[in-house]
Amino acid sequence: MSSPTPDAYARNNDEEACAVIVGASRGIGLASVKLLLDSRFKGRVVCMCRDGATAPRLGPLLSNDRVAVVPVDITSEASVAEAAAAVEQLTPRVDLMLNTAGMLGGATGKPSPERSIRAVTSEWMVESFLLHAVGPTLLLKHFAPLLTARQERPPGVFASLSARVGSISDNRLGGWHSYRVSKAAHNQALRTAAVELAPKRITVMALHPGTVDTELSAPFMQTASKRYTIFSAEQSASYMLDVIDHCELADSGGFFDWNRSPITY
Repeated sequence: MSSPTPDAYARNNDEEACAVIVGASRGIGLASVKLLLDSRFKGRVVCMCRDGATAPRLGPLLSNDRVAVVPVDITSEASVAEAAAAVEQLTPRVDLMLNTAGMLGGATGKPSPERSIRAVTSEWMVESFLLHAVGPTLLLKHFAPLLTARQERPPGVFASLSARVGSISDNRLGGWHSYRVSKAAHNQALRTAAVELAPKRITVMALHPGTVDTELSAPFMQTASKRYTIFSAEQSASYMLDVIDHCELADSGGFFDWNRSPITY
């Protein structure tokens, strides 16, 4: 593994820096928080999730004076605006923002990813779009002022988890309509924002975390394990942070695999 870029090294070793993890109460988000606090990042880590400080898995981390917890529902603009204001009270800047919020379906009361267009419902498609496309766009809208980096600082980074199935050019199997459509929209939203935010020295990237053994994907693990290498949340989080640490402002707008390979849109 090559060394992080000079900008990443400076960001990770700056005690005044701030990383914000969205979806921090479970899965890849929680694993990312733990890795940042353990060895990869010396600054403050803000954990953002729907249930805020009541999230049971965040409890053991709350005694760390580098940790703050801010509740957010990224499908609500009012909630995202309130979260941005709360973070701004904690820090004048955000150096890294990683959005891990997502859903596949298949949980209790939720439809499974549609294998056929006959299974598509407007309700599920809208819910998927709100979380995967509208949510990241709202985060960029309200956190861009904090992510904007002056010349003496490394570029701010906004990274959001996508999925390879969101690649239009790579779609050969069909199915999973709402998830595919909403992740393709996610990728376009980030690519569009990247063009606008590059002059503000903000790197924007979409990341594919691989096939990960989390609550989100648990209903599909038996089938997935026959076709893909399965990562733990900790492995995937480490890969995602590696990708971030090896990207530069020139990579903004890109879509990258867990092993740092570009993915075509």
